Amino acid sequence: MTMLADLVRALAAAGANAEQIAAAVEVVERQQIDREEARKAKGRERVRKHRELKRNVTPCNVTDVTPPLSPPLPPTPPNTPPISPRSEANASGAAAPNVLPFDPRGDLFGRGIQAVMTMTGKARPQAANMVGRWLQLAQDEAVLVLRIIDEAEDHRPANPTAWIEAALRKRTTGPPRYGNSRVKEGFL
Repeated sequence: MTMLADLVRALAAAGANAEQIAAAVEVVERQQIDREEARKAKGRERVRKHRELKRNVTPCNVTDVTPPLSPPLPPTPPNTPPISPRSEANASGAAAPNVLPFDPRGDLFGRGIQAVMTMTGKARPQAANMVGRWLQLAQDEAVLVLRIIDEAEDHRPANPTAWIEAALRKRTTGPPRYGNSRVKEGFL
């Protein structure tokens, strides 16, 4: 603003009429607006490039490839019904040969870490570190952490790390506490 006031004073001292001063003020204001728009456009372009870069991070861009958690199941022979753990054919109580038990921790540290790597663009060690911290925050409930990671994949938040941590805190803490615990306990 002082630059504009100095310009008006200088033009008035030089003997410029009101039209010339108004035209000079318009030119200066237009230049200021153009500089501000260029600065904002540069910022928008930087944000767009950053978001595009994060969007293009896929598991194939990551150099660390994890092996599958378990070997593939053998094909079921034709004309034989699958054996379920509760069927009469499996009366021995042994687990069915084609049924693998669900391993939530293995799934979390396999598929879950891969999903975190995809969402955040972090390398495997950093993603594993975050998943371990979240598992600790969830009091070792691997199913809960895996469910929240899956929800984050579906929602695609701008900051998946903060979103997942907030969801974990919301689901693992008890009822909300109010300012004075004595009021809650009935002492006052």
